[in-house]
Amino acid sequence: MPFEPHNLEQVSKIEEQSFTDPWPQELFTVLSKRPSVTFLVGVGSGTVQGYAVGQLDASIHPRNGHLIKRSGHILNIAVSRESRRTGVGTLLMNEIERRLREKSAQTIRLEVRASNTQAQHFYTKLGYRHTETVRLYYGDEDAYIMQKTLQ
Repeated sequence: MPFEPHNLEQVSKIEEQSFTDPWPQELFTVLSKRPSVTFLVGVGSGTVQGYAVGQLDASIHPRNGHLIKRSGHILNIAVSRESRRTGVGTLLMNEIERRLREKSAQTIRLEVRASNTQAQHFYTKLGYRHTETVRLYYGDEDAYIMQKTLQ
């Protein structure tokens, strides 16, 4: 389901549980208002179990200004500790991919820490492939760029 302002506290708690450098609450609020952003929450038993934030990016031809392609970008995804390995992450990823595909995204990409092999395995199972490495993307660690072609 789409993010709503009353989800913010629970989303922030999951963010703080999941990342060493969590996003501030204000960033979630700003992103939720952008038309190019898809912000979803997975709710069960009245509690936010996880969230995913994706954005539609467009490439414009530098000479004629025509749209070349649209691509999706997973900005963030996290699942609460209690809900991990229950399918919530897969449901969120499938839904965000579907919504970005509806907006004409042809590909979708994400960044993941080089040390986060568990997340890399999860994304690989969903059809993502490691396409490049960005040195010190996170300041203290490299990022793997993973990409998937949407059907």
